[in-house]
Amino acid sequence: MGGLERYRSFEGLSPLTAHALADCCVGTNHDPLPALALPKEEIEDKTEADWFLKSVAVAQISWFLVSVIFRAAEKLPIS
Repeated sequence: MGGLERYRSFEGLSPLTAHALADCCVGTNHDPLPALALPKEEIEDKTEADWFLKSVAVAQISWFLVSVIFRAAEKLPIS
C-alpha cells in the first residue's frame, strides 16, 4: 500500500522497514510516527456500520455456510 520510503543521496528512494525505522528515526527530531497517528474519533468513524449493512453481511455468511455444508454432504467440490 505504498508504505514509507526514505531518500538517501547514494541509493535514491528505498523502503523504510520497521527495523530501519527503529534504528534511524524513532526518538529523534525527524521521527515520522507522530505525524501518522490517527485521532480516536476518526478510527471510530470508520468502524461504524448501520444495521442494514450488518444484516446483509450476516445473510451472506449464512448463505455461504449453508452452501458449504450442503456441498460437503453431497460430496461436491467446495470452491
